Amino acid sequence: GKNGDETVATVTYFLHGYVFVMEQLALPGGYDESVFNQLSALALKHMVNKIDVEANYGNGAFAQMWRPVMLKAYKAAGHNGAPQIEDIMETGQKELRIVDTLEPIIGRHRLIVHEDVWHADIAQVQQYPIDKRSVYTLWNQFTKLTRDKNALIHDDRIDSLAGAVRPWMDQIAIDEDLRIQQKFTDDALQHMETWCTQGSPEQIAAAPVLEPLPTRMGITRSNAVSRRASRRRIRR
Repeated sequence: GKNGDETVATVTYFLHGYVFVMEQLALPGGYDESVFNQLSALALKHMVNKIDVEANYGNGAFAQMWRPVMLKAYKAAGHNGAPQIEDIMETGQKELRIVDTLEPIIGRHRLIVHEDVWHADIAQVQQYPIDKRSVYTLWNQFTKLTRDKNALIHDDRIDSLAGAVRPWMDQIAIDEDLRIQQKFTDDALQHMETWCTQGSPEQIAAAPVLEPLPTRMGITRSNAVSRRASRRRIRR
């Protein structure tokens, strides 16, 4: 929250190899109690399983201050405990870190952003002077980010998005491996079913193909011939 920066929380879900961005909350300020309360309400709303906080932000102080506030909110809501908050130490150039995380998943069409995220993106910049609003939006940061250092005036929203996506990267790879294995299994089952019902591939290729007799005026086909031809066409 220093120097006009925002405190941003991004909620992501994961299903069948896709990362779903369900909500992003951007708040001015850093250590205000109202910030911790709103973040806790967001976690409760989505019943999150785990929370990652950038340890570089306040050298871990942010997470330490948030834990008791969130536990209090969860107990007030009737829960015995609260999600784990883990400090994540980020290293290297920020722009490269963000691009290296988002570029592969976007290129493989694995990132799905809820429509409400974009509506909230606009609503959450209305408090800023009109000439500065655009630089705070996720959309602006999304489209203007490059690998150059200090490419953006503000990068809190895109940085939060990348941080929320990064934990799913290994899971995406595992999910794809499982899908490949399932594809091989499905193909093998289909092959065995064809073999049992129609014979080996060599037998199928060598079997004569019966074509239906042409329909001509004044000529009536035998029902037996028609049925026999029809059955052969289905097996092929």
